[in-house]
Amino acid sequence: MHKPDKRILSTYSTLAAFMSVLNKEKEGLALAVYCNGELLADLYGGYADRQSSRPWNSDTLAAVFSTGKALGSLIVAMLVSRDRLQYEEQVAKYWPAFAANGKESITVQSIMEHKAGLIKFAEDFDIHKADDPEFIATLIEKTEPMWPPGTAVGYHATTFGWLVDQLVRRSDPNKRGLGQFYREEILPHMPDKDFYVGLPAELSERVATVANSTEYESFKDFLYTFLYKLLNFSRTQNLRRVALGYPKWMDVDDEVAFNSGEVHAVENVAALGVGTARGLASVPAAIMRNSLITTDVWEKLSKPTDVNPVKDIVIDRRALRGHGFFYSPHPTRKNSFLLGHGGHGGQMLVFDPQTQIVVAIVRNGMRKSALAQKDSDRIIEATFRLLDQQ
Repeated sequence: MHKPDKRILSTYSTLAAFMSVLNKEKEGLALAVYCNGELLADLYGGYADRQSSRPWNSDTLAAVFSTGKALGSLIVAMLVSRDRLQYEEQVAKYWPAFAANGKESITVQSIMEHKAGLIKFAEDFDIHKADDPEFIATLIEKTEPMWPPGTAVGYHATTFGWLVDQLVRRSDPNKRGLGQFYREEILPHMPDKDFYVGLPAELSERVATVANSTEYESFKDFLYTFLYKLLNFSRTQNLRRVALGYPKWMDVDDEVAFNSGEVHAVENVAALGVGTARGLASVPAAIMRNSLITTDVWEKLSKPTDVNPVKDIVIDRRALRGHGFFYSPHPTRKNSFLLGHGGHGGQMLVFDPQTQIVVAIVRNGMRKSALAQKDSDRIIEATFRLLDQQ
């Protein structure tokens, strides 16, 4: 365990919150905190693989699931900063063939805010086609939205990654895909480079094994979710299965898929980023520290696009959203927000552009309900309250 910075040790609140969560984990957990590009805390513990008694070490990598969507959203913001994209423009301006099959009104913002109705594409496809941008482009062009674009928010669990990749390819002057753009434009600035969009095969042995909940945890999660659904009269389960089960080889609820080196190698930030907590936190830390997004764009990103939480018809949650991020009220500053993105099982990346504080949490023991989210939130709140007092 890396020795925490004295600002963390001064109250032990972050360490205490981390240990409280770790003590409940059956697998492993890691936390990284950056401020102004400086690593303040690097905490980890538990098992990378409990069955083989492999411990979680400093260099243990983890699948971060949807937390990687924050990277895609930050890259879009970089391209907006360079006047290569505009949130308000129709996607067809950059990609004329995209307009086919009822997609002509979809804007860049619609994709970033999960309002495009493209939670699956026209047909399923094999994993060997996943990194073929021409095939993916044609598939998207053939797809009809599942609801009128712009009329509802519905989580694009996996398709978000391919949609954003196509936006990057059509707006970047060098026609790079999202993975290459990340490696050439962001990675060189990162204080810790252990985050991957398309994991090299030789690093597979470092990846923590994804493990689903124990029977007891599953029962608690089921009970929590059942009560939530009962109170909210959910009618979204069919849409959820469509979104989270597409394509079949990338089913978010299937732990086997996310223990595959072949799956880890696919370049899709929507669900397939792999890294340490330090590496994940380094992404926004480097972007903020090196001014890779302009001040006027940060001003746009600093607050959600809707004043009130918006209902998502796929995941059946209300949340503050905008520009590809989720927002939460800042723990200490009124009328201010933290932004970032969570991921399946309780992964989390949160940052504050004003103070350049970044918190990343990764784990390999999958919790399927908002209970894991609450655990992560406790760590995040303790950290921001502590650092804002310094």
